[in-house]
Amino acid sequence: MKKITFLVLHLGYGGVEKSIIAQANLLSKKYEVEIISTYKVLPKPAFKLNEKVKVKYLIKEVPNKEEWKMSLKKGKIFKFIKESFLAIKILYYRKSKMIKEIKKIDEGIIISSRLLYTKSLSKYGKSNIIKVAEEHCHHNNDNCYISKLKKACKKIDYLLPPSQSLTNDYLQIFKDTKIKVLYIPLFLEYIPIEKSNLNNFNITSIGRLEKEKGYFDLIDIFYKLNQKDNRFNLKIIGSGSLRKDLTEKVISLNLEDKIELMGYQTNEVINEVLSNTTLFVMTSFEESFGLVLIEAMSFGIPCIAFDSAQGAREIIENNKNGFLIKNRNHNEMIKKIINYFNSDKSNLAKGALKKVDFYSKKSVEPKWFDFIEKIILN
Repeated sequence: MKKITFLVLHLGYGGVEKSIIAQANLLSKKYEVEIISTYKVLPKPAFKLNEKVKVKYLIKEVPNKEEWKMSLKKGKIFKFIKESFLAIKILYYRKSKMIKEIKKIDEGIIISSRLLYTKSLSKYGKSNIIKVAEEHCHHNNDNCYISKLKKACKKIDYLLPPSQSLTNDYLQIFKDTKIKVLYIPLFLEYIPIEKSNLNNFNITSIGRLEKEKGYFDLIDIFYKLNQKDNRFNLKIIGSGSLRKDLTEKVISLNLEDKIELMGYQTNEVINEVLSNTTLFVMTSFEESFGLVLIEAMSFGIPCIAFDSAQGAREIIENNKNGFLIKNRNHNEMIKKIINYFNSDKSNLAKGALKKVDFYSKKSVEPKWFDFIEKIILN
């Protein structure tokens, strides 16, 4: 039996982590699968992991960025020095311990989940190992990032981008190299049987509370929307460094009764929220794919997003399963939301469910097994 090893940063909450766990669960049906995780940020993986999948954690400490920033902000010099040394130690171990693990693997397939590990795998992976780089970022036409990726993939056998559009880009970028660029869609492990009936005024967004997700814009939009029609409610699911700032903004706008920042939630809670949602909104500045949009659509929920989120452009078909808003136009998004809630939603809901079929486990599973069998035989 061939062994497949995933190299990951952590197994906490997040779309990347959810995708990796889904892939590991799927492949463990036929192969021996191990996940090597740099950090153990939670007592157990955030998403359900097949008991056949082995997990190895490399570092006991977790990143101390917030502690380091707080000690600097408060002027605690000795605490700052201590946290600085710890940060250097963690960064050193993050790289060196993964390199050590890569060097020890002498058979099978290694799948890297980020640029740092792709670089190490390319440089230190044994020649008989099949090396796969799975990209979860969008290059955003950043030539510096593209250059780093090309360099990191120098001795990588296969590159798996997260979307068809990125695959098309990388087929051109890597056309004069030996690496094979292939597209295997990300997929949902769970497709709910019961769908949302779309008969309420609930709006939901899910994502990390970080700058790139655009949640300050979302709150501004909801404030203006609420002034036009106060029947709407907004739930934001996710944790992150901006939670305090976002909470303060909600309070300053007197929207505590209308906007709920729910923090990190389990799959069961997320499913319950989505089953009572009528519109899913994404305000990200950038998004390599946006699996959360597919998750919402699996409940028959149409989605609305700014087209600055590249991944959203691949999933949302304008006026068929949702809406794409150009130029991050707040007023246009508000207008679309109001029109949507005042219209017949059935065709958009059907369009959402139709889109999900392509990203179902049933559809993607044979693609993964065909890929693995092909590269093993070669």
